[in-house]
Amino acid sequence: MIQAMLLTLLVASANAEILILKDGSVLHGTINKEDADTVEIQTQDGTLQIKKDRIDRHYTPPHDASAPLEKINYAESTSTSTHTEHAEKKPWVDWEQQSRQRPVPAGRDLDRHSLNEISFNMGGFTPSAKLTLNGQDDVASPGLAYGGRYLRQTSAHAAFGIGFEKINPVMHNSETLITHAFTSSNFESSTVMGLAKLSTSGAFQLYVMGGLGFHATTLKIDAFPLAGYVWSDTGTFETRSVVNSTKSSAASMLQIGLDGDIGKSLSAGVELAYYYLGATTYDASPAAKQFGLVGINGAFAGVSFAGHFSARF
Repeated sequence: MIQAMLLTLLVASANAEILILKDGSVLHGTINKEDADTVEIQTQDGTLQIKKDRIDRHYTPPHDASAPLEKINYAESTSTSTHTEHAEKKPWVDWEQQSRQRPVPAGRDLDRHSLNEISFNMGGFTPSAKLTLNGQDDVASPGLAYGGRYLRQTSAHAAFGIGFEKINPVMHNSETLITHAFTSSNFESSTVMGLAKLSTSGAFQLYVMGGLGFHATTLKIDAFPLAGYVWSDTGTFETRSVVNSTKSSAASMLQIGLDGDIGKSLSAGVELAYYYLGATTYDASPAAKQFGLVGINGAFAGVSFAGHFSARF
């Protein structure tokens, strides 16, 4: 009985065929039938229907039942099954060893590497918007921008995801924005955008990324009279809030950058981005409304130059 079972096992091993799928999976078994689109293979786990467009290799080992399967030299054989006699003959490739040897950047080979990426960035932000009241001046001085993003790679060169950014310029002082008054103005913004990224491949990757979403921005303007002047309604010269209003509108971003791999799943790089924070109306304070200022309408924009660190998983 034991000899009969052993003989059956050896015969099954001799008739076994191997399917190598494009995703790297390996199936051992016996081909039951085949049509124009599918191959039916009997494996130890049951009968499987495999579409032909998923198959990368179809190999029949030499019929030497005494040789262990793992010791068969696939590379020296170019024979193919009768089920693929019309297919192009391809030599066996040890894909596991090859993937360990070749320097493929992580996250770019969809079959063998991670598809998810989380990045954190921080750098300088230079606003380009102007304020106009009695006079005109910058709305804010250069400050910081920082945030993070999640991207899901959908092909070797394309990824989509979501990003969050915090824009914090520095307060800007002016003596020309309001006649006979010293003003301090600034805005702070938070953005949420859907992202689309296109990149090259290699150890260093150039990329371009666009974003579209929303911003929530707070505009602040404080003022007090210059020396020799007072507030006309009270005769005093204390600091008053002219605008302190938070509003939301559409936002967009265009970015170019360079990534460099620093490990199997880590990379770092630099980026240059232009942000546009869509127009909305920021309400004036009650004190400012006494002088006829109802609100300030406009859009903000600026350029960010930052470094970033990314992890893939």
